[in-house]
Amino acid sequence: MPYQLYTVSMSGQDMWGKLVGLVFPHKTPIARFDTLSIDQLAQTAHTVHIRCLVSCIAPFPFTNALVRTAIHATKYHGHVRASSLLGQALAPFLAESLADLRMTGRFTTPLLIPMPIHTRRLRERGYNQSERIAKALIDELQDTQTSLAMNILLRIKNTKRQARKTNRNTRMSAVRGAFSVKKDTDVRNMDIILLDDVITTGATMREARDTLIHAGVREVLCVACAH
Repeated sequence: MPYQLYTVSMSGQDMWGKLVGLVFPHKTPIARFDTLSIDQLAQTAHTVHIRCLVSCIAPFPFTNALVRTAIHATKYHGHVRASSLLGQALAPFLAESLADLRMTGRFTTPLLIPMPIHTRRLRERGYNQSERIAKALIDELQDTQTSLAMNILLRIKNTKRQARKTNRNTRMSAVRGAFSVKKDTDVRNMDIILLDDVITTGATMREARDTLIHAGVREVLCVACAH
């Protein structure tokens, strides 16, 4: 198979995270995601489509304290339930967009690709937060026509954290050439849903999207939890 479909399983990293959580409970405010409901997170949404360097579905405002803490809990603390909440809360917005696209015959059998991180950062962090969000999203979506593909898009350039760069041109320069499509993977004429946790200037998303387009992908729908 040219790509790997998602199957439900718990990795050793997730199991270790749960064990550590029992021995060393999460500190407030991260601990709130141990019991927070999806509705509490979902009600922070106030927009769907935003435009920066790319057009993107990104319903949750990063300026909202709850959303910002959820992203940080997912990205920097490995909070599994926070990432699940983000994916579940994002699902209705993606479902609505897919329904509209399918009325015109597009995205009938799309692949959902989480934004990859470099192997060095993956070793340091132990997980890719976008993959965790994507798994929760695909489960909540319950769309048999959409498949989760984890190994099509690769991050081949270990850039510094984009959150520390505020200048758009600096971000664009930093991520140029950062991605590639896995060798011997045929993505021609496919429709792709590209998922990230946060979009700011859109430089990373655009570079990843363009890499897929150059490999022959028909269309890319950009999606992020927060903007």
